[in-house]
Parts: sequence; C-alpha cells; structure tokens
Amino acid sequence: MTDGFEFRLPEMSYTVLLDGTIQEGPPPILKNNFGAYARAPVSYQGAGRMYSKTLSTPGLRLGASVFASLFLACCISAQEWRYYGGDPGGMRYSKLDQVNKKNVGRLAVTWIYDTNDYSDGTGASVTRSGFEATPLVVGNTMYVTTAFSRLIALRAETGELLWVFDPKIDRAMRANLFINRGATYWSNGNKSAVFFGDLEGRLWAVNAETGKREPEFGEGGMVDLKKGVVERYPRAQYRITSPPAVCGGVVITGSLVSDGEPRGPSGDVFAFDIHSGAPRWRFHSVPHKDEFGNDTWAVDSWRDRGGTNVWAPMSVDDRTQTVFLPLT
Repeated sequence: MTDGFEFRLPEMSYTVLLDGTIQEGPPPILKNNFGAYARAPVSYQGAGRMYSKTLSTPGLRLGASVFASLFLACCISAQEWRYYGGDPGGMRYSKLDQVNKKNVGRLAVTWIYDTNDYSDGTGASVTRSGFEATPLVVGNTMYVTTAFSRLIALRAETGELLWVFDPKIDRAMRANLFINRGATYWSNGNKSAVFFGDLEGRLWAVNAETGKREPEFGEGGMVDLKKGVVERYPRAQYRITSPPAVCGGVVITGSLVSDGEPRGPSGDVFAFDIHSGAPRWRFHSVPHKDEFGNDTWAVDSWRDRGGTNVWAPMSVDDRTQTVFLPLT
C-alpha cells in the first residue's frame, strides 16, 4: 500500500495510515524498504482500549527498529492534543474519526475529575468563576488549568491525579471572572515544561513530569509581568487568562487589562527566553514614537494608552517563526 503502514498482532490485523488513524486490514508483516523485519513492542490506544502486543516477525535489524519507532510515533501523535488549538496555528482540527455522527450517541462517561475550583460569588469573593480551559494531552498525560489558575496533571486514560501545581492566587480578589483558558506544553526532547499564566499577572514554568517549578526560569519558575507596567496604576487589573505561545526559543504572552479606561497599564506583548525567562523582546501594541503606525495617533494620545491588549490565545507559524496577535 502507499498511504500507510500495515502490521499484524496475534489474532488481530490493522492498518495504520500516515495520518495516524487505525483501521482493520490485511495481516502482512512489518517490513522496511531495505527488507529488514522487526520484533518490537507495540502500544497504542484505539476504540477506548489500550493494546500492548509484540510483532511476530523474525530478524531484528537496526533499520527496522528505527522504522518501527517512527511508525509508533505516527499512531501516538495523532491521538494527542499538544496545543490549545490542536496545532501551533490553532486549526482546532483532529484527523481521528473513530467518533462520528453515527456512533456519537453511544458515547459514555469513562471518568470524571472535579477540580473543586468554583465560585458563585457568595464566598470569599463576589467574583464568579467560569470553566473555559482546553486540556492538553501529551502521551498519556492530560494537563488542565482551573478557574483559580491551578495546573493539574491527570492520567488521560483513567483520570488518576498525577500532580497539582498551585500558584496560590488571591481567591478573595475582585475580577471580571475567575478564569483560565489553558496552558502550553513545550519539549526539546531532553526536557519538558508546561507554561501558563495566572490572574495575578504571573507567567509560570512547571516541569511537565514532576509538577515542580523550573528553577532556572525567571525567579524560581516565575516571571512577574506587572513589574514596570502597573506601578502608576496600582488599582488597575493586570491578568493572564489565556495560554502563552512558544516560537523560536521564546515563550510569548499577552495580558488582560482594562479596555474601558483611556489610561492604564499597557497591553504590550512580552517574549521571554524559554530556558532562563530573561526578557527577549516587547511588542508595543500601541506604537511608540518613531514606530510604524505611531502617526495614526493624534498628538501624544498613544502615551499611557490602556487596552489594545492580547487577552485571547495567539497562533504561531513555526516555519516562518511568526506569531499572530489578536488585539482588542
């Protein structure tokens, strides 16, 4: 066949297409273009079940072993949701087709995890909460943020709690809404981290395996975006409610600021070194003097201009290393 790999398991036969979907098919043995056969463990999820079998083909060779690894990665990656929008560009699309309009009515709850992060405005704060998070799934780990800006890791298959990271925001604060839309996963093959912001304007870097702060990032795993931004407006809100973006070795974040006041904290977008948290660049959402577009602001109306911020998720083009900013 030309559009995928075929493999055989004891009493089962499947075809894995290049887009990662699995379907029933003839039972040929796994074979690479050099005629090498492999005996390798196969684990994947399908139809709500986890299979772990061994290919029954003789003659292990290095070429086939590498081929098998690529083959397995194809299966696994198609079932992950590594980005808020599905991919860096935010396409919000999955090629998986096991759930469709013919069988969606037969879906049943497998597990439920209650974060217990909820406010109806009658407790410590008059602010209500909303759950708008989009979970990430990487391998068999699900990462989800809560209304109180906690980051939780669960075993995706069972809902088992793995760890919780709590930035301990002020739950008595007054805000538009207790909310957090999600986190961002990053890995370079040797190290994996999860980045997210909180309602106190802080950007956090957390080890994806342990749930502990990344000590080399910023101040012990945290960068406070408020510094140098809110001092002149101590009563103004400055929050992070959406996941940051990762592109070209930097983590990029916007903010939620008041858009009903003519003066206030800027809605500038910041980029920090993904390893150290050191500032890399700052994009002025309202162009400053001698910057492109500044001449469209009458006299000095651009100074201390509030609003014009990126509170929503951003999208990234990794090929051109471009980040797209949805300004309001």
